[in-house]
Amino acid sequence: MMVSLLKKIFQIFIAIAIFSPGVLYSDNHNGLKTLEFKVFGKKGQSIQKMTINRIKTETFVRYVDSLGESSENIFSDEWKPLQIKYFDIQNREYLWIKFDYQNRRIISKGRIKKNYDLEEPVYDGNGSIFYVFSKILPPKDKTITFHVFQAKEKRIVKMYMKYLNQENIYIGGKMVQANVYETGLINGFLKFFWPYKYHYWFSVETSELLRYEGPVGHESSEIIEKEIL
Repeated sequence: MMVSLLKKIFQIFIAIAIFSPGVLYSDNHNGLKTLEFKVFGKKGQSIQKMTINRIKTETFVRYVDSLGESSENIFSDEWKPLQIKYFDIQNREYLWIKFDYQNRRIISKGRIKKNYDLEEPVYDGNGSIFYVFSKILPPKDKTITFHVFQAKEKRIVKMYMKYLNQENIYIGGKMVQANVYETGLINGFLKFFWPYKYHYWFSVETSELLRYEGPVGHESSEIIEKEIL
């Protein structure tokens, strides 16, 4: 009974930590690309926005969670994370992450001061990962693996992504062809507590995320759908 209780508590913790997309943020500046989604979850319906700004050889993604905290993510041309800054609800920076590929280290400063070994490919577990996934989709006959860095939980988990099939889905009343992909944990210890899968529908035409469905707790799930095509 004790093992069952501990397993359930750990499942809830992992659900919150692995992919917690929250609410995405959009600055109203010219030249920014905005992706807007509807979120259907246990707490009802909400809107998410993600803004992507391309400056020279780097891509900037701004993200805000449901509590009002935000992150600013910088990616290279190869979609490697370079730097992440986390801000509280008063927009005060409290965590700074640098990905040092030369020395193979992830450096965390601010509220959490810690260094981690860097194994590629690696991505941060905040909401920007939905956009990054659209850039690294594997071929239909290949499964890829990658590491997800969870800054606030002070850990790195290993995951996989693979192609499942192609489906026609309805977004905003319009039928769209989508490629369906699955991700899940590889780590043996964490996988025991969290054996669940995450599913993504990406546009066949543009590779943009159209729909996401995954667990957010032991007995609940969340659906994210693109609102504007």
